[in-house]
Amino acid sequence: MIALKKTLILECKPEGAIAANYLAKRLERAEAEITLIDKTEYHLYPPSLLWILTGARKVDDIMGPLGLLETKSVKVVIDEVTGILSEESAVETTNGGYEYDYPVVALGGAFQDLLVRKANLVKLGGDPWCRVSLAWITSSRC
Repeated sequence: MIALKKTLILECKPEGAIAANYLAKRLERAEAEITLIDKTEYHLYPPSLLWILTGARKVDDIMGPLGLLETKSVKVVIDEVTGILSEESAVETTNGGYEYDYPVVALGGAFQDLLVRKANLVKLGGDPWCRVSLAWITSSRC
């Protein structure tokens, strides 16, 4: 039996939701295990917040339960990411850890917090992309 490739999506910001839907449509259940980790049970679509301000929409109109993704073969885990261990291909969360073959990092502003303020939890190893990203995040351009 062939081992499933583990794709781990961190947070369900718009990018995470798009990635989960895209991968679920294109990958067979027999070839991939898609897991999405988010700290809330609902997905909010931030670009639609404008319509809340104008009164054209209500909050319930622009958010939905993440559990709907499970009908598309995406495992949803309600937990908070506390560290990315790139050398071990794993992610630490408040309630445990998860291994991955392919990560999708959609943490938004939380990524800066995860890298800068909790740098002791993140082991970036020798990955030059991570070093460049960390330097950019800590610069005044952010």
